[in-house]
Amino acid sequence: MKKAKAISFILAAALTMTSIPCIPVTAFSAAGVNETTFVSGDCEDGQLVIPETESGATVTEVYLKNEKDVKTIKIPATVKKIKIINCPNITSYEVAEDNPYLCSVDGVIYDKDMKTVLRYPPAKEDTEFKVPDTVETIGESAFAYAKNLKKTDLPDGLITIKERAFSDTEISSFDLPESLIEIFPYAFANNTSLTSITLPASLKRITDQFHCCTSLREIVVLHEHPDEDNLSAYGPDPDGDLYSQMFSILGSVMSKDISIYVPDNSYERYLYYSWGQECNLRLLSEYEKMHDDDPDAHEDVEFTIRDGVLASVRMYRGTSVVVPDEVTTIGEGAFYHCTDMVSVTLPAGLKKIESNAFSQCTSLEELVIPEGVERLYFSVKDCPNLKKVVIPESVKQIWGFNGCENVTIYGKSDSEAEVFAVKENFPFVALDDSAPSRPLVLFSDDGTELEKFPSKYEGETYTVPEGVKRIKRYAFANCKIKKVILPESLEEIEECAFYNAASLESVEFNEGLRVIDMYAFSGCDLRSVELPESLRVIEKCAFEDNTELKAITIPENVSKLDSPFGGCLSLKEITIKRADKKAFRNLASSKELGDDETEYQGLFGDYWLDSYCSVYVPDPAFLAFEDVCNSENANVLVLPESMRGHTILDGDVNGDNEVTVADAVMLQNYLLGKTKDILWYNGDIIDEYSDMFHGKSGQIDVFDLIELKKKLLKP
Repeated sequence: MKKAKAISFILAAALTMTSIPCIPVTAFSAAGVNETTFVSGDCEDGQLVIPETESGATVTEVYLKNEKDVKTIKIPATVKKIKIINCPNITSYEVAEDNPYLCSVDGVIYDKDMKTVLRYPPAKEDTEFKVPDTVETIGESAFAYAKNLKKTDLPDGLITIKERAFSDTEISSFDLPESLIEIFPYAFANNTSLTSITLPASLKRITDQFHCCTSLREIVVLHEHPDEDNLSAYGPDPDGDLYSQMFSILGSVMSKDISIYVPDNSYERYLYYSWGQECNLRLLSEYEKMHDDDPDAHEDVEFTIRDGVLASVRMYRGTSVVVPDEVTTIGEGAFYHCTDMVSVTLPAGLKKIESNAFSQCTSLEELVIPEGVERLYFSVKDCPNLKKVVIPESVKQIWGFNGCENVTIYGKSDSEAEVFAVKENFPFVALDDSAPSRPLVLFSDDGTELEKFPSKYEGETYTVPEGVKRIKRYAFANCKIKKVILPESLEEIEECAFYNAASLESVEFNEGLRVIDMYAFSGCDLRSVELPESLRVIEKCAFEDNTELKAITIPENVSKLDSPFGGCLSLKEITIKRADKKAFRNLASSKELGDDETEYQGLFGDYWLDSYCSVYVPDPAFLAFEDVCNSENANVLVLPESMRGHTILDGDVNGDNEVTVADAVMLQNYLLGKTKDILWYNGDIIDEYSDMFHGKSGQIDVFDLIELKKKLLKP
């Protein structure tokens, strides 16, 4: 019997872990009663009848999964427990009247005394359902996936809502009774129709119940003094950690788009516990005023003003706000989360707007800053519907407008407003007749640095003016220009200067340039590049992802190469002019390079090429470059310059593309000093690493001649 018990336990456990319908499995209870779990059966015309016995065992449990054809289920008197997963077309359950454990009313399963709702048919056609007054518990997944259900009436005596009880439904609101004590995890998960909910003061246990409720915008919390009353994520526990309350339990629902209203007398305590969470905590009295049916009970907008400083704004009705004339300063966060405000009128005497003054005003469409304000320091942010901001000439410093991706800046030409718009890639509209014909290009005060090129530039070609020594980080990033002509004064192109300028096909370099920094031309569309002889450094990924680039020459003075060509999938030929006999990999940046030394960090980085890229180097430097190139991940073939235009063919020292006695004679004359004009690469027949990988020794001797003669003697 012990062996049978063990086997049946393993089989039953396996059934709960598989999604494949199985035959009934017999299990033995501890008392020795022969019982079984029904997992699959014949379905006739959508009706599944559960038998009382199966293979001599009593059916006490039903476990169905992925049964798409089942529409109605008849449950016998023997069944004590039922679990159904992903059977979306069930419209009704029918439990035998003499079942001592379960019952059914109108197709819904309850426990026998109807204190727990166990299963509501997911395809039941009714759009509304009234839970019987006897019910104290909504069981696990009881209403899950009830696709037609839009409203439920919960009884006053309800105490517990179990895991996923209402998950994946389209019920837009719930009236939770004051008797409710527990809400288990994911109780309302994935309910995309739920917009607002009120949590009663009676709640003692609540845990991440609103997971992925993407439309939820209001949560009203009626519980006061949560730490004193032991509101815990793990249930009432007078000796437990009293921190776990509303802001650890709401979990994944936290969002700056959600307003959480809490009792006024508990606001500071809730604020303390919500520290570090992304949410909008508000007073319960605000919510009550917003939903007050008496229009004369209070003002539509309440201002808190102290000594000319507007500290806070509370909106209860309407979409427009007119700030009183007495206000000279908009305080920090004054309009924070005024989500209904579409427009605001600021007083003419306003002098200062503090940070976050207009933060998360998600409906705000237009903002006019009055003349006299001198500074905007992150005053406006996270206003996604803001379309127009007028900034006067008095404003000399501007930061912010993060999360205002649809805004257009209006102001005078050459003003700080235009400079800011160009720097941050915002559209700009000039409010005067002297507006430039093309967007503004920004330079440093002394004209030696090009700081920002407008992404909205309409021309195809731009010539950087003479005198510019440095193009700054991201100066041309994401611009639409096709050709850039660089001046002779230019010395450095900084990191990401032309990053993702996807239309850039041509750059005309001039002598004087010394450094091309990391990612400088990454993501461009360069077709050909002619680098100046003055260039000294090409940093990591400088030309990354220029997929149309086919060939490039590295000038003789370039002493540092750091994998500049990753992602250049069409690059088939690289010519390195530097004739160093010393090439280093992973050289410490602090080490000074000698005149004949090169810091080489690779050509392609971690990128892999589908076909070989030939790298031609000066003959004297061949061995040095071949050595460091062996560590490339890409298909790189290093060749001496003397091999350009010739076929790689061991023994073909005269370059006629075949190996004959004439090659042996020429190689012999080379060894005797009678000639120097041979293709030594093809003459170096005995590879240095012949048993491991291809590599030339750089030495031609009598052994190479003997090897050549052996080749000629072979039939």
